Amino acid sequence: MSYKVEMLAFGDKDEIREVTLPEGEATLELIYMHGQNEVQPLDHPSVSMGDVIQFEGQKWIVAAVGFKAVTSTLEFGKNSIPVVVKKRPDPEPNQPKPSETHLWH
Repeated sequence: MSYKVEMLAFGDKDEIREVTLPEGEATLELIYMHGQNEVQPLDHPSVSMGDVIQFEGQKWIVAAVGFKAVTSTLEFGKNSIPVVVKKRPDPEPNQPKPSETHLWH
């Protein structure tokens, strides 16, 4: 099975790396591992933090630890940046309420 990775960290604009997995169960961790040039040498950078993996109909950004579901994109001219929007926890009693969302990019 083959998976597309948007090479946003070190790739050229609109660069996509096709990561092929051997037969069996597919996970984000396996896609990341097989996206390393030491495992699957290609003429692309290895999959890195900040790249976006397309997996099971969802886009996942490679985080410093693990993966985060991409829930939106910010548009800047011709560029788009994937972001993860998370609801903040409720504040402690008698504390000002923060904005409802926090953007991670």
